[in-house]
Amino acid sequence: FAQRPAPPPPYQSVVARGKGFSVDEAGYYSFWDNGTTRLNPREVMLAAPLRPRITNVTVASSKKPAYYGPAGIPAFRNLTALPDEFFYGINAAYLDAIEGIDKQLDDLMAALSVPDINGTDQNETLAHRTAVAFTSDHGDFAGDAGLVEKWPGGLDDMLTRVPLVIAPPLTSDRAMPTGRSDAFARGAVVRSPVQQIDLMATLLELVGVHTTHTHFSSSLVAALHQGEAAVDPKRFVFSEGGFRYPSEIEPLHSGGMGSAPRDRRSAYWPRAAEESFGCRFTSANWQEHASDPMCARASPRAVMVRNGSAKLVSRPDGISELYDIGADPRELTNLYGAPEHAALQADLTEELLSWFIKTSDVTPWKEDPRGFAPTPAVATAVHA
Repeated sequence: FAQRPAPPPPYQSVVARGKGFSVDEAGYYSFWDNGTTRLNPREVMLAAPLRPRITNVTVASSKKPAYYGPAGIPAFRNLTALPDEFFYGINAAYLDAIEGIDKQLDDLMAALSVPDINGTDQNETLAHRTAVAFTSDHGDFAGDAGLVEKWPGGLDDMLTRVPLVIAPPLTSDRAMPTGRSDAFARGAVVRSPVQQIDLMATLLELVGVHTTHTHFSSSLVAALHQGEAAVDPKRFVFSEGGFRYPSEIEPLHSGGMGSAPRDRRSAYWPRAAEESFGCRFTSANWQEHASDPMCARASPRAVMVRNGSAKLVSRPDGISELYDIGADPRELTNLYGAPEHAALQADLTEELLSWFIKTSDVTPWKEDPRGFAPTPAVATAVHA
């Protein structure tokens, strides 16, 4: 998404039109050409209303991070003057895209139903020896709260809660590498929180590979067999994001986006401009401010801890958040700092500290064969 040189036009997409999917496969291409989506934005509004936008009137009372407010993402994306209907159109297009991906996942699973020509059993298909895991790197505001895309220091549920669908191999007479004899609980839904890092241990256990290093991934194979009963409903999960120093600002360095902070034609110019908090970076001078946290405070470092009922987002350099997920699943009421919720805040803070302590500074299982570096020779002073 791009904001062009002043005076900028309204928010616009820079998606290459006419490439990739056809309109029938992904309605969001026709949407950007002022066409229509397959989903009616008004029906989306009635079925699942978006979170309300933060205005100049409500910005103080909302206790939301700065990127929510009129001077945050809406200003840098030139969204402030757009009507609510526009954001429901974005949300409908987003849901259209998700539906298209769901169809592709269905096509993939159907393709695995063909006979396994390399197998020993003529009745087996590729699905008998194939495990599929489907997830996403992050979510999207997609119009929620009048915002678009994502935010590096944003740990909102619409960004951090992503799908995780695991299709283990079809059971057969041969033993699974996991050593379990019970069948997989196909179609089971686990509502307790898990983490993407758990995929590593899960897939390794499915194929019978044992790790030789310390890690913090928890296998979900037991949940594939037993469903919800195998997952601790009180389990805490964690996520991190944001920046502390300009040297960490992503669009400044990665993916050939080094020109983003100084070139308003760059698709990442709005994000880089806001993340650098007005510091005028170029490829030559950013090192002069590399250790200045004032130049990266628009998206300050944040870390999240949550379980199925509560959530804490800690931002030492910004606005922290606390939510009662059970009573407030849309995260509309920030309870951080409220005296009546001090005990909950303290408990989650302790969980966060415990996680940092337990998951930091681990040593490898195998010693470096080179051993210690040789001790330098001691020089002997010679006096004339």
